[in-house]
Amino acid sequence: MPLQQEKYSIYALKKGDTLASVATYFEKTQQEIKGFHNIFCEHSALIVYDFPYDLKQLYVFPQLHYKAIGVAEHLDQSTYLQHHTQEGTCNYSVEYVSTEGEKKTVVDFEISITQKGLFKEGYLYLIHKIAPTLINGEVTPNDTEEIKEKLGNIVYPLQVLVQENGKWQELIYDKAIKKRFATAKQEILEYNKGKLVSDLLQEAEKKLCYEERFKKMFQDNWLLGTIFSNTYRYYNHQQPIKETVKFALLNHVVPIAFDTEQTIGDFMPDSKHITINRNGISNDTRTREALEQAVGETKYDGTLSQKIDAKFEQKIILDIKTSNIVSIYLRASIDLQTPRSVRVKVAMI
Repeated sequence: MPLQQEKYSIYALKKGDTLASVATYFEKTQQEIKGFHNIFCEHSALIVYDFPYDLKQLYVFPQLHYKAIGVAEHLDQSTYLQHHTQEGTCNYSVEYVSTEGEKKTVVDFEISITQKGLFKEGYLYLIHKIAPTLINGEVTPNDTEEIKEKLGNIVYPLQVLVQENGKWQELIYDKAIKKRFATAKQEILEYNKGKLVSDLLQEAEKKLCYEERFKKMFQDNWLLGTIFSNTYRYYNHQQPIKETVKFALLNHVVPIAFDTEQTIGDFMPDSKHITINRNGISNDTRTREALEQAVGETKYDGTLSQKIDAKFEQKIILDIKTSNIVSIYLRASIDLQTPRSVRVKVAMI
């Protein structure tokens, strides 16, 4: 009778592995490792004192850390999670929910990501917006949002150059953006007047019509960073990746800095999906009082300036076989006089 896969996982033994080293690696006793393996193995592969010299595979508990449950075959000897070029086009829905006290705003949109080929500088990916932005379920609920939507669409298709190891290298500035802006500006002014319209156009022109400013606009873009830079990394289960990340938690305020740890989490053998977790707290040098003033908080309780209390958590589900991101979940929050939070869900459609 064939063995049930869910009863165990298989660990591929490497040169130099011993019963003692593997037991330490999996945080189990030698007897636990040996006893579990001997339940499922052939008689010739029984472990007595140490591994038989020709033993290639070790049966291990199905709920051990990532190397025990299937990810090892997708990592090289340096534990690097490899990037593979995406084939075809992947479509994603994005739900962005921002909360300010009792007020909640839900923004939905859809994008497609297509790999166009390998060039001398790296892989070129095109990002298109494939559905109108919905704000609380409505398409451009007012004239201002309609103008913002039209100006925002000028950046697409967004061209991203990615290195062979999966790292986001740079954005490519398409000179056609200037022409698209000129056309959009003419259409907007044909039906809209006033200072607000003029200010929106002036601000958009500064960001869209100058290459350096255009690239800077996406420099700390969380979604692009997650898709193209933060997934394919060197991992070690004993030493998580520690780094500072920035996330735009507050409108019109410089992104908040967080000290984070990124680790590989659960592996799901049936679906061949892997979880990547990133969690952190703020290390921002600004005080709570400074941020409250920046977002227009008029009340102040008289206490001394306090360190920011902000949290960041992120989970990526990655398809190991295709190297495509299946879904992303993010939640960031900050404790101000009016508490604020952002929750983002990205899902393949």
